[in-house]
Amino acid sequence: MNLSARTILATLAAGTLACGTSPELVTPRLVLLYATCTVNKHMLSPYDPEVVYTPNLGVFAERSVVFERHQTEAGQSSIAFASIFSGMQSDGHGVFTMPQRIAPNVRLVTEVFRDAGWDVHSWLAHPMASARLRYAQGVPEANRSSRMLSSDDPRFSSVLARLVADPAYLAFLVTNFTVTHGPYRGTLLASFCEKFPGECEVVVEPWFEPLRQIYYANPIALSYDLETTAARLDLGPDQIEQLARVLEVLYKADLFRLDHLFERVVRAIDEAGLRGETLIVFTADHGEVLDRESAIFPWWHSQMLATEVLSVPLLVSAPGVSPGRYENVTRSIDVLPTIASLAGVPVHPIDGLNLAPALRDGMKPPSPIAYSHTAVIPAPIYRKLATTPRFLRYYPRVDPELMWVSLREADRVVKLRSLDGGDFAPSVYDLASDPWEARDLFDPNDDDQLRLVAELSAYKQRLLATHRGAELPDRDPSEDEQELLLRSLGYIE
Repeated sequence: MNLSARTILATLAAGTLACGTSPELVTPRLVLLYATCTVNKHMLSPYDPEVVYTPNLGVFAERSVVFERHQTEAGQSSIAFASIFSGMQSDGHGVFTMPQRIAPNVRLVTEVFRDAGWDVHSWLAHPMASARLRYAQGVPEANRSSRMLSSDDPRFSSVLARLVADPAYLAFLVTNFTVTHGPYRGTLLASFCEKFPGECEVVVEPWFEPLRQIYYANPIALSYDLETTAARLDLGPDQIEQLARVLEVLYKADLFRLDHLFERVVRAIDEAGLRGETLIVFTADHGEVLDRESAIFPWWHSQMLATEVLSVPLLVSAPGVSPGRYENVTRSIDVLPTIASLAGVPVHPIDGLNLAPALRDGMKPPSPIAYSHTAVIPAPIYRKLATTPRFLRYYPRVDPELMWVSLREADRVVKLRSLDGGDFAPSVYDLASDPWEARDLFDPNDDDQLRLVAELSAYKQRLLATHRGAELPDRDPSEDEQELLLRSLGYIE
């Protein structure tokens, strides 16, 4: 049964669950941080019961806490994964662009668990947050892989077998990867359409495959300069609408694949008989804008601070934690201290909040403000987009001062953006009544709004001060390496 966070906390505070028994306090021996990339939470069944193509995540959610208002730090992977892995934001972990190496003195979740005596393993397949960029600090070389974690991985099987054989053994596993990043591939499209034919009416249209190939030939141009690119390719409004339908079904098919991959890993843990001693976290670095009227860059995520990019999934299944819905705002920086606490692992002071007392012990959940920002644009990307009129409208030069910033307090979002390359102006949105941020509610006479704008301005100044003072030797890959990594993910055509 899915309960509201309020109901969970009330029953825990009273010492009982709905079934009338106290939760069993079991410290997990296996922790899995499953952090994928480019996932729209509103297109997952735990967040929308009408969604049919992620059934396994739906089943997992029934045994988990579903976080309703979880926010990421940024719409770019290096920054977002750094916040998940370090429990800090850019003014702490120092990552402002991508790809960028994490400094050796930034303590990551893998080091936290290693220092507590856990056997730590990583499968970091995401090129923007890889062992090569120091995102596996604390993981022995033999325990590292540049592939994503799969259910049939021999090392994974070995860890499970050792957990079964040795009651004193503790293992922490982390994986990052993407199968849902643009250009959307629809790798399992045939299987997806066979299983969910109602989602695939567009696939039989004669224009489906031609438009799919047009997209594959022009993904960045269509996202960053749709008007000019559509004119160049002679795509009228009807064809742009058809293209949006093509890309939506491809993205759904990729989510279907992700659902399948995750289920197989969870099933391996279940079949080993370890689920009752396992803490599993499913989350993502950022989401994706597909196509909507107010989209700045359709079919993309970077440099926008769009609601569906920043509001990402977080599902936590842990022993001693009752399933339900967690309604307060949470942040990517809260993941590390929360899972460490649930596993009985000490953590040095960091920016993130420990949510375990609210999840497990019935304490009042915190109500933090979630801050987010855009990245400092990497030079190889800027060179490719410097002649793109729409992009230059928002980012006329490479300059940390042009970072956009936003905050979320409950369902209120405040942003500071430069929509014309000039002065930054505040905007305010209410996600409860306007989930796609179409109506700016900023009122210069509203003192409470002005308070939040002042807090947001101070946040940006902290970011800029850290960026100016950062020591960057051995932090940034060469431009040739940057371009190679960016090209591998489709950021450069």
